[in-house]
Amino acid sequence: MRLLNSWQSPRRRHIKIGLYDIRYVGKEASELDQQVAFGFDPEAQPDYGMGPKAYALQLMKVQAAIKGVRLSELSRVAGVSSRYLRSVRNGVTNVSLEILQRIEQAIPKLLDQGARERELLQWLQTRCEQDGLREIARELETDPANLSKVLLGKRRPSTVLLEQMRQFYFHKSGTNR
Repeated sequence: MRLLNSWQSPRRRHIKIGLYDIRYVGKEASELDQQVAFGFDPEAQPDYGMGPKAYALQLMKVQAAIKGVRLSELSRVAGVSSRYLRSVRNGVTNVSLEILQRIEQAIPKLLDQGARERELLQWLQTRCEQDGLREIARELETDPANLSKVLLGKRRPSTVLLEQMRQFYFHKSGTNR
């Protein structure tokens, strides 16, 4: 068999379709040829969401991820109330696909912030070993007992203390992030 064009390959092509790639569309999807001729119309493209298995899988994935982050921070980043996030985590509400996607996109941002926070705490721990806890607490204008609990992981730093720690880091290390 001789092929004239390179695109007419006799090899088989394998298409991999993930669970999230399957979406339900209505009868209007058959009118795509009209949109090619007259232009794209977003209202003519109804989207009925993903299949029930894919939705359940995504919901479980989001619920598991919510358990690993602070709800108040996730609420701020995702633009969803803490109360609603709590009910999603506990499996109480029927969550729209748009909200699930917003939560799913916000979680990596929070995890990245958490990694930077841990790096800052490690640096501050090293500075405390060099200069002493009381000296560092005095420069941060905070209580040494509170700073000690934060560095030992017994307490999370407040937003004010975290900002003071960042300013201290930039001032002492000479870095500008």
